[in-house]
Amino acid sequence: MVILSIIILNFNDQHYLPECLDSLKNQTFKDFEIILVDNGSNLKDYSELKSILEQYKKDLTIILIRSKNNLFFAGGNNKGIKLANGEYICLLNNDTTVNQDFIENSVKFMTNLDRFGFMGPRINFYDDKNKPRFWGSKITPLSLDFIKPLNNIYQTKARESGHAAGAALFTTKEIITKIGILDEIYFMYYEEVDWCTRARKKYNVKNYYFPGTVVYHKELLSTKEKYYKYYLHLRNIQIFVWRNYRFFVILSFYFIHYPYHILKSYIAAILRRRFNRFLIIPRAIIMGFIIGTRRKFNRVCKKQILKEYRYLKKLEKNRIIFCKFEFKG
Repeated sequence: MVILSIIILNFNDQHYLPECLDSLKNQTFKDFEIILVDNGSNLKDYSELKSILEQYKKDLTIILIRSKNNLFFAGGNNKGIKLANGEYICLLNNDTTVNQDFIENSVKFMTNLDRFGFMGPRINFYDDKNKPRFWGSKITPLSLDFIKPLNNIYQTKARESGHAAGAALFTTKEIITKIGILDEIYFMYYEEVDWCTRARKKYNVKNYYFPGTVVYHKELLSTKEKYYKYYLHLRNIQIFVWRNYRFFVILSFYFIHYPYHILKSYIAAILRRRFNRFLIIPRAIIMGFIIGTRRKFNRVCKKQILKEYRYLKKLEKNRIIFCKFEFKG
């Protein structure tokens, strides 16, 4: 049994992978495996991915899994988690690079923690390596910001955090056994926040921010103008609140935060002249409410997952289905 399993997703963006694997190859800590999940890449890109991995056979233990379909962040990582052999689990984006002490320092930190649940290292922007992107969070569902970064004075101090960012997240197999895998109804966005919150609330564990090592994140450009990004953000925030808070907080959320969030989405659509988003927002509101209430009462959402998956595949191609008309971005 290895100490750590690192799960990396790939979806038609394998050209980012070599730099990530090079940084893992140079780790001071060697007792780890990499589970690489190809999340439905086309055959050409998948063939290129396998050629890239051939170069690392001697230096890294890599288990390649292929999914026929894009299962998005939650489903793809769950596929890897189920095959993980490590005592610790790390989710790591393929568009990241890490310091040589990334694994060693992280494992040392986690082994000394009391009631450990999840841990997120410091994440900086790849293009500006001194500029922080994530340094811990505070989840405040009754404020306008919802997820706030910790005060700047804590950037260099390890401390408790609301959640760990999905780009680089550590937990244990024991915690996953208790709370379950990622909830696939989220697809992507807020799933790791939900994971960390469920663990903290249900099992009284602590989530931590750890600045003792740094991850550099490129943030793939491929998701920046996709319609599903805006749809899922507006939808998933509702599911998260319904699943993790009492009715008073839910009611306050719909009166305080959510109207502001919707207004901001409409203003952004107008300013960027993305008027087709006007068709996305009402559906996101409705589906977020429906799925959120079902999750509140622990009801199964298999039908909703399938229906939403088909819709997201259209949005993935920047197409919006509204009644019988199809709009292209």
